[in-house]
Amino acid sequence: MDKLRLEVPETPLHHSLRAAVPLRGSLMVETCGIAPRNPGKAQKYTKKWGVKRACGSSGALLADPKAGFAYCPLPNALHLIRY
Repeated sequence: MDKLRLEVPETPLHHSLRAAVPLRGSLMVETCGIAPRNPGKAQKYTKKWGVKRACGSSGALLADPKAGFAYCPLPNALHLIRY
């Protein structure tokens, strides 16, 4: 079975701390692409976390026909709670 392809439009600390480590050993999901806010850190990030590629923008990352699903974490302050 092919793994699900995870694309991360930005590479926030949340992804590094909570998603990248468990996904390293996943048999079902792999992080295939990132589009960091700071392109200068992209190569270092891809090597550290085993990500296949880094794109210059979120649009370029998600326009790839091989892109799977996107993980778009939000800071807690941007979550909307409705009662």
